[in-house]
Amino acid sequence: MKRSIAALTGVLLSSVVVGNAWGEVRYNVTDLGLLGGYDTRAFGINNSGQVVAGSVLYSGGVMTNLSFTAYGINDSGQVVGGNWGDGAFLYQNGTVTNLGTLGGGFGLAFDINNSGQVVGYSTLTGDRVAHAFLYQDGTMTDLGTLGGDNSQAFGINNSGQVAGTAQTAEAFNRAFFYGGGMADLGTLGGYDSIAYGINDSGQVVGYAYTADNNATFAFLYNGAMSNLGTLGGGSSFALGINNSGQVVGYSNEHAFLYQNGTITDLNSLIDPSSGFTLSIAGAINNNGVIVGRGTVNGQHHAFLLTPVPEPSTIILLVIGAAGVLAFAWRRRQPA
Repeated sequence: MKRSIAALTGVLLSSVVVGNAWGEVRYNVTDLGLLGGYDTRAFGINNSGQVVAGSVLYSGGVMTNLSFTAYGINDSGQVVGGNWGDGAFLYQNGTVTNLGTLGGGFGLAFDINNSGQVVGYSTLTGDRVAHAFLYQDGTMTDLGTLGGDNSQAFGINNSGQVAGTAQTAEAFNRAFFYGGGMADLGTLGGYDSIAYGINDSGQVVGYAYTADNNATFAFLYNGAMSNLGTLGGGSSFALGINNSGQVVGYSNEHAFLYQNGTITDLNSLIDPSSGFTLSIAGAINNNGVIVGRGTVNGQHHAFLLTPVPEPSTIILLVIGAAGVLAFAWRRRQPA
């Protein structure tokens, strides 16, 4: 009987979680402030809710100032980034390590996975060109290009697959997927594309030009490149994706969430009295928590969006729990 109750409870909770993930979830906004700057954007968030924004690590309400601009964070709280004119940096347990370069004088790190693999880009000897790199176990590896001069890596998943952009021999910039070799993901009909995020299923997001090369659209690549559309005309840009396939980015200076085939203005899912206009959504973790940049009183502040279950979801949970308890009680009664 205990197994039956546990199974029913698991099914109930799973249905609530799935319904909550794909329904119209609303969000509470946490203002992370200026964080020491006048134009602050949150770039990364891990599954524990730790956030990197500007040169600050936000963890459990505590702000830690870093000595570099931070872009990525993994579930162990390791942070990567860099400063213009320096090498790529790794922060862990209060210590900052310079990861070096590919021979030049400059490097930036943009993402780190849970194995501690780091990606970014670095100049080569002479500082004339820069290449995407993968750093692991103390060694920085040049990922090459698609036949042109330059490349940049922006995202890495927990399998070590990498996404970014690289030049072709024709000097076009193309989104790439790297999994032992660099593959051109193509475009939406135009010349150029760029990939920013990749999840553990190998789905890639970014933006690409359409055939007239006058507008860019957010894309999701899952074996083929799909146009995610916009928030009504203009252009769109996808910056992050989680393991549920939820995509975040911005369109027409408004942050968006794309899920289940629909692109939604995140400003429609927050309390309008918050004072925020959400302009860019930079990352989303596997719990659906989103970070980015918004405008408050004319200033650009970093924000944290936490999902709030709809009242119907809470009611469903209560009714379901009551049903499970009633079932258990009946099974205990004598025949």
